[in-house]
Amino acid sequence: MTATFTPRLPAGSIAGHAVLALPIVLWIVAVAVINPLGNFPLNDDWSFALAVRHLLATGEFRPLGWTSMTLVGHVLWGALFCLPAGFSFNALRIATLVAGVLGLVAFCALLQALGCDRRKTAFATVLFGFNPIYLNLANTFMTDVGFAALSLFSTLFFWRYLVARQPGRLLWAMAFAIAALSVRQLALFLPIAMLATFIVEREKDWRAIALALATLLVSMALLHAFDAWLNARHATPALYGKPSEILFRQFASPITFVIGVLQNVRRALAYLGWFLFPVLMWRLPAIVRAYASVTLGKTLLMVAAIIALAWFVAMVAFHHFMPVATNIVQTSGLGPVLMHDADNGNLAALPAAFWISITFLAAVGGILLLLDVGLTIRTIVANFRARQIDAATSLRVFVLIGVCAYLGPIMAISYYDRYLMPPTFLLIALIMLEGRAEATSAPQRPWTAQSINLISTLTLLYMCAFSVAGTHDYMNWNRARWQLLQQLAAEGVAPERIDGGFEFNGLHMYDPAYVVSASKSFWWVHDDEYIVQFKPRDDYRIVASADAEGWLPPFRRELLVLKRDGS
Repeated sequence: MTATFTPRLPAGSIAGHAVLALPIVLWIVAVAVINPLGNFPLNDDWSFALAVRHLLATGEFRPLGWTSMTLVGHVLWGALFCLPAGFSFNALRIATLVAGVLGLVAFCALLQALGCDRRKTAFATVLFGFNPIYLNLANTFMTDVGFAALSLFSTLFFWRYLVARQPGRLLWAMAFAIAALSVRQLALFLPIAMLATFIVEREKDWRAIALALATLLVSMALLHAFDAWLNARHATPALYGKPSEILFRQFASPITFVIGVLQNVRRALAYLGWFLFPVLMWRLPAIVRAYASVTLGKTLLMVAAIIALAWFVAMVAFHHFMPVATNIVQTSGLGPVLMHDADNGNLAALPAAFWISITFLAAVGGILLLLDVGLTIRTIVANFRARQIDAATSLRVFVLIGVCAYLGPIMAISYYDRYLMPPTFLLIALIMLEGRAEATSAPQRPWTAQSINLISTLTLLYMCAFSVAGTHDYMNWNRARWQLLQQLAAEGVAPERIDGGFEFNGLHMYDPAYVVSASKSFWWVHDDEYIVQFKPRDDYRIVASADAEGWLPPFRRELLVLKRDGS
């Protein structure tokens, strides 16, 4: 194979290494400021934590019914951090934070291996590390950050193989792909993308094709064997086959299916546009030059600008601005609010001006992303026609196929914002690769570069501030909630008499056979004599309260313990 791309690796120096370490240090400082301590679950991680606790107590892996992923690797990783002092949610949170740091190290190494200079490497690493979803979930025991870290290491070693074609590096890439598979089935996107990349190369690397195909087949066999093993032990989680059921149900109505997919694609594009906006701004001059130099290119740029503006105006006019999906990013900040009054405006939304500004970044960034991907596809096609297939071209193919293979099932089934971490790091790497190639061929004018850098930096800081403040507030009000729940336990109130929210009731009373009642929350409430929530309720009296200070408006929230009148 022709290997015309040689990564430009900067010479080592103390100052240079300090620049590369800066994003990691800043991230660790941010975590300390957020203060993730608290022996309580968050989001779905109570289910994963109970699997860890069971493993530690019995030596047996038995996932709870509220699980739809493979989970084995995640549980083993969490158990490792519980060994020194025993099971606790603090130990599990530390396990995820360590995975988060390792993921950032791998991402930084990937960008350096791509030949990015230290300043841009540090900038892009901060962008990924302070992504609101990555930072928020790193302070939980959710699977997303660990899965992203393993996928990042697999991508790093795959790139190193593309550059040097050393078999050992490809073996490491495949090993990390299988490790990621032990956390989530969607890790199949890695061997799929690798195999497709090798197949489309003009000069076939048959050894690599055979290894990638073997890894894909082994991965599929492992999933099948894992399913059979769970079934044989009567340990298949109630939700394990739910994604497949949803997919088959979607196919029953083709029109509804297509509409749902298009809606999910639009949502994903908006979030990716927001997450990638600071680095997409670096690409803006190159994007404009590239399209302006081709037939109808200027017209296409004008149409793209009109679409971005129309998209933004429509979202604002119909009060459908960001966030447009569920789970981590909420109108009130960060982190899901899973308590009884969650559907009753229990948390005041952040100012509309904030979400309108985010919507603008999402609309503009989403269209810029499409334009840049169009240029990437053009580059791939041109290189194939010219028979100039270097490592960079292969990586472009890997990223595009990988993003499609990963997002395809998600767009077809259901979409949560937290599913976007792998596409985010893949697309940042692609944008940085394209930016490096552009920088070597067409340097910008000083005033243009300064303006672009200013906008990029300000939007990055905007995201960082929101991520840190939102995660800090999420931890704070959850600490206040669990303080109240612990008070009830100290008073002898049994969990069966409490609606303490999704995490509390799931932790204490999960039951896959639970029958949902219209008068109670869906999360396994036996008797809602006591309710913990934000607002008073008719027929209930306030018996306790706790304040949670915050950094986002309204800066202080009060949580209440309500007791049913007459009880």
